[in-house]
Amino acid sequence: MQQVQEIHKVELVDILEKVVDEMQDWLIIGDQYGKIMYANSNVYTSCDCTKEEVLGKDMCMFVGVDLSDQVVLNKINKFLKDGEKFEFVTNRFIKGNKRIYLTNTLTTIWYNNQLEYFVCLSKDITNTEKLKAEVYRANYIDPLTNLPNQRFFLQSLYKAVQKVKSSHTQLAVIIVDIRKIGEINENYGMNVGDIVIKAVTKRLRNILNDKQEMFRYGDGSFIIIHQYITGQEDVEILLRQMNEKIKEPISVHNSYLYIEAKEGIALFPNDAKGASELIKNAEIALAKVKREKPTIPYIFYTKDIHEEIESSMLFEAELKIAVQNEEFVVYYQPFIDLKTNTVVGMEALLRQIKHNGEMVLPNKFIGVLEQMNLIEKVGIMVIEKVCIQLRRWLDKGYKVVPISVNLSALQFKNPNLAKNIIEILEHYNIKPGYIILEITESTVMEDIGLAHFTLNELKDYGFCISIDDFGTGYASIGYLKKFMFNHLKIDISFIKEITKNNQDRAIVEAIISIAKSLHLTTIAEGIEDEEQLAVMSEMGCEIGQGFLWDKPISSTQIEEKYLKRNA
Repeated sequence: MQQVQEIHKVELVDILEKVVDEMQDWLIIGDQYGKIMYANSNVYTSCDCTKEEVLGKDMCMFVGVDLSDQVVLNKINKFLKDGEKFEFVTNRFIKGNKRIYLTNTLTTIWYNNQLEYFVCLSKDITNTEKLKAEVYRANYIDPLTNLPNQRFFLQSLYKAVQKVKSSHTQLAVIIVDIRKIGEINENYGMNVGDIVIKAVTKRLRNILNDKQEMFRYGDGSFIIIHQYITGQEDVEILLRQMNEKIKEPISVHNSYLYIEAKEGIALFPNDAKGASELIKNAEIALAKVKREKPTIPYIFYTKDIHEEIESSMLFEAELKIAVQNEEFVVYYQPFIDLKTNTVVGMEALLRQIKHNGEMVLPNKFIGVLEQMNLIEKVGIMVIEKVCIQLRRWLDKGYKVVPISVNLSALQFKNPNLAKNIIEILEHYNIKPGYIILEITESTVMEDIGLAHFTLNELKDYGFCISIDDFGTGYASIGYLKKFMFNHLKIDISFIKEITKNNQDRAIVEAIISIAKSLHLTTIAEGIEDEEQLAVMSEMGCEIGQGFLWDKPISSTQIEEKYLKRNA
């Protein structure tokens, strides 16, 4: 067998030089002082520099070591003392102003116990670092606002709480909820909602300092950690600044949107023992302030609020179950023609019948359903239940009278309201003449443009429209004329004292006079005795409703008491 000869040293040097020059990694050799005396070809190619620009440079600075970082310096000193291999990560700019990341291994060569050379092998790990950065952003940064997200917040709050415990200071957690962001998304599109969120982010960032960290908390909410506070006063200063900025108009597609925010705040350590409890209590404070008038922008957590909100949340949970289990039923109260004393219509009134048979009246749950954004679902459900009942009565051959159904202000914010109602009537083959739609003054005034558009759609289809609780709101005579109502209901508050209170009597006389001039049918609600009936008849009111004739009763009772008699 032919013997293999060892490569001669001269040849070996040539081979190694070619290998080193073709390496994708950087190889840099420095003298005993760390000055570069050799660099392979890839160094010059990557950095787009000449030998004159590289040789003689400090090798640590060249690969990007931060000599102001004491931790790194300590590691270098330990390396020089012990002579062990030293590994570290750096970054620096190369040609095209591009930043690269390098993982470096630094070793030494000694002769006769004397340090002769430093050798640094550097590997480009830029793509790896980019991947890490992308993973980090995906996990911890909100893509819309570039704010740290909820996960980052939880980690930051835990650290902040530990810091407070050791420093005996205070911090506040502030949840900022942008009001009606859901409606903005629904009515104008998600892109408009995004514009609003980004605008608010920018405004709040501009007023926060290094003691205040801001995070994206939900679709329409942010959360702020306010550290090193002395009490509520410090937080209130920030809250006032924030709300002033948030209220400034936001430019959207050559128009302006005006928004407001609500804030719930909890303090540590006063209001909680740890991070989780602190967040929960800030959310409780937010839940409380969202139930308050618009003039109350923020609320600080207290134990009393905790008990109140827990009770409310329990009730809300029960209502959700009630909706799912169809515990809501429709009762009916007759409308009586005051001249003929005959039934000429009915009002559909919602009741909750619990599993134990207990009846809950609407004044207990309507407001909560509105807060929970369930009123639209329940409102449509009522119309469907009324149509189902009408279809049953019509199929039995009964002489059916029109039924009035109340529509809430929140339902009118849905531009598809008319379409949804019409689809239900067509599904059950119910003519629009059998349904009268009741709205309140406040519904009309909240968004006059949308209300006018929706009411025109409904009237064009054939519905009669009744304005409810007239005299208690802000609607003018001009609006009565503009919206072309068919019926006008006089609020019960004027009827109660009409036989004793001359002012109420004068108001009702004026309302009836206005209604007649506009050819509106007047309905007096809440007539309870013969004396009230006599007064309303004398004034020329056409229709009455109240306990004098009947309380709201079930569909079965209506059928037995009224419909079968007229069959």
